[in-house]
Amino acid sequence: MLGQPDFNTAILGTTQRDFNTPRNIFSDGERLFIAERNNNRVVIYNSIPTSNYAPADVVIGQPDFDTSSWATTQSKFYGPHEIYFDGKLFISDGFNNRILIYNSIPTTNGAPADIVIGQPDFNTRTSGTTSQKFSGPYGVYSDGKRMFVTDMGNHRVLIYNSIPTSNYAPADIVIGQPDFTTKTSGTTQRKLYGPLGLFCDGKRLFVGEYNNRRVLIYYLGPQNSSFSINNNALYADAREVGLSLSSQGAYQMLISESSNFSGASWQTYSSSPTFTLSDGEGEKTLYLKLRDQAEFETETFSQKITYDVSPPSAVTISNLPSSWANSNPTLTFAATDVGSGIDRYEININDGGWNTVSATYTPNLPSGTHTLQVKAYDKSGKVSSASSDKLYLDLEPPTFKLSQPSLDKANKTTTDTGSIVLAGKAQDQKTLSGLKELYFTVNNSQTKWKVNLDKAGYFHYTIINLRKGESTIHFKLADKAGNLTSFDFKVENTGFGPPITQEGVEAEGEQAKVLPLLAYMQQTGKPLTITIGNKTLTLQDKQSLQITDKSPLALAGQIYPNAQITLFIQSKEQTLITKADEKGYFSITLPKLKVGTHNIYSQVTLNDYTTEKEHLLTLSVKPAWYSFSNIYFDLILALFFLTLVTFLVWFLKKRRFKSKN
Repeated sequence: MLGQPDFNTAILGTTQRDFNTPRNIFSDGERLFIAERNNNRVVIYNSIPTSNYAPADVVIGQPDFDTSSWATTQSKFYGPHEIYFDGKLFISDGFNNRILIYNSIPTTNGAPADIVIGQPDFNTRTSGTTSQKFSGPYGVYSDGKRMFVTDMGNHRVLIYNSIPTSNYAPADIVIGQPDFTTKTSGTTQRKLYGPLGLFCDGKRLFVGEYNNRRVLIYYLGPQNSSFSINNNALYADAREVGLSLSSQGAYQMLISESSNFSGASWQTYSSSPTFTLSDGEGEKTLYLKLRDQAEFETETFSQKITYDVSPPSAVTISNLPSSWANSNPTLTFAATDVGSGIDRYEININDGGWNTVSATYTPNLPSGTHTLQVKAYDKSGKVSSASSDKLYLDLEPPTFKLSQPSLDKANKTTTDTGSIVLAGKAQDQKTLSGLKELYFTVNNSQTKWKVNLDKAGYFHYTIINLRKGESTIHFKLADKAGNLTSFDFKVENTGFGPPITQEGVEAEGEQAKVLPLLAYMQQTGKPLTITIGNKTLTLQDKQSLQITDKSPLALAGQIYPNAQITLFIQSKEQTLITKADEKGYFSITLPKLKVGTHNIYSQVTLNDYTTEKEHLLTLSVKPAWYSFSNIYFDLILALFFLTLVTFLVWFLKKRRFKSKN
């Protein structure tokens, strides 16, 4: 018990322990505040008393615990009614027609207030009926955000939407009157008559009316409010959308795409209003605020919806090979959508049906030509036109079959000429990319030797100048998609090898050249013969021969397998062509030549390479009756000359004898 020494005493007093008309009491759970109307003060207990007749710790409104006079100053009260504390201390100083606010709990007696509401300064106490004046304010309350005051003499409740921080701040809302300048009493749903106490539970405001003998309950703005757009749809394909509103106590609504509700006006509340979105596709945010009949406003609610009326753009397919590929590529799809954005892609391959894929997609397709169709869906379900393209896949390596050389089980062959013939057929499936090139290397040389393929894929090539001993031929066939087939075989050369270069290395690879006839003869020791009638001679370097115009003439020898030999007869401007066989042997018959001198030139052609013209031999052709092979003709001719000489000697001796006689 406080204010009396025991439960049987009821005396008035103005001391640290006694009271005079305590009108209101409040505790924040730690401290105790008591407003004494007739002592014109508020006493503060820094902790809740636990014993009877406990003394207060602090007094405000008076300079000490023994004074009770009233005044209108910053530190004096006149009939305080109610108090409230929530971090700040609110005191209704009723007879001074004002509310005093302490920004912190006073810790010294007679502490001055920080803010005065209802008066322009701390020394004025006049009443009034405006948004800034009171007439006998009684109850005061705060929810930490707003301040509520029962203005008893004006039959109204004033609400401050924020706790005042300056003197003489105006109220924002009035309850019980149509405006801030009316003060008539009444007994209706909207009017008040002598309101005194008030309380707030955070959602509702409770007001006790002394003269109307009732308690009115006001919702602090509409409660349990929510709204959705198009039944919580994420996307809208029309500018006009439907809203679904739910609220308790809503009287008016404010809807806008602007968070500050610029240009919007309050409308009568409806649970299913419509709203027209601004032009232009994309995400839209709607803001909603509600208020009740007392003009208590809710917080601002917001919901988003995306306005989307256009389908996505056509899909761009990237990383699609422009020609044949030898593996399934990783494709990239891209499309744009100004409304809701791209949600997914779908692909249809060879009219096999549509399947959902990501923006990066690697198909698993076999060899062949494939038709791709791709379309994009946006997040609102709209679909683009289908983009179409072709994918050419050749996953199969080309194949070939060698007809030459003949290989044993160890993939090996032999030669005694330093040359071998490479022949066979290469092929790629007709529906695929086709053959690109055939080439080989010798003994891991960096030089690649290309082998020509005809339209049907057949090839024929003579590899020359193989070194003595064993060589490895690396044979490779590629198609246009880049698939490669490799095959190695070995060649044992038991004959001559390539010539030695000035650098002292064998002339393989880039230095391996096709030799002309005479050089080949000199390098290999293979004879080059010429047959005159039934007589065969070994041809020497640039040899000169005499023959008759009736002598049959043939040239024979051994050169590279399948090489072409061309003879040029300068005097006749005639060209003779023959081809060596698979062993390199050839023979060519010369036509009958007229009497005179004839120079013979030769060229060798192999694997698209042709040697320079070389002077092979000179033929001196005599008449047929002039036969160097006929000994009798030589004897008769010698006898004729001997007889002629004898006759001349006799004739000269006879004339000399006559002249002497």
